[in-house]
Amino acid sequence: MLAKIHITLKKDVLDPQGLVITNSTGQTSGKLIDIAGTTGKLAIGIQDGDVKLETGKIILASGDIDITSGGINMSSGTLNADNIISSSGTINGNMIVGGNLNVTGNQTTINGLNVTISTPTFTLGGSV
Repeated sequence: MLAKIHITLKKDVLDPQGLVITNSTGQTSGKLIDIAGTTGKLAIGIQDGDVKLETGKIILASGDIDITSGGINMSSGTLNADNIISSSGTINGNMIVGGNLNVTGNQTTINGLNVTISTPTFTLGGSV
């Protein structure tokens, strides 16, 4: 039988850090913390509160990021993706496409005062 460890931390308002894990020497390889969970089971659960990554990045070796409610909010930076798929979505604000843009669907509506085509070729296909 595995032991269950329960730790209760009482945060001091003068020192807002409840639990600190520090590597006392410069880390040149390996992992500071390693959690071996079970596939399909929750390895880390945060009931309330936020997770803040001061520097570095989150690396997902495989799998998906599932958001059951809410969204991804970026105040700055760049979203790089090979393929963005949405069953229905809205982009609010300005969007710049640095490559080819293909819009497919039975009805495409442009709501704006001006549509500017900066190159002299405009092709309208299908029946008009």
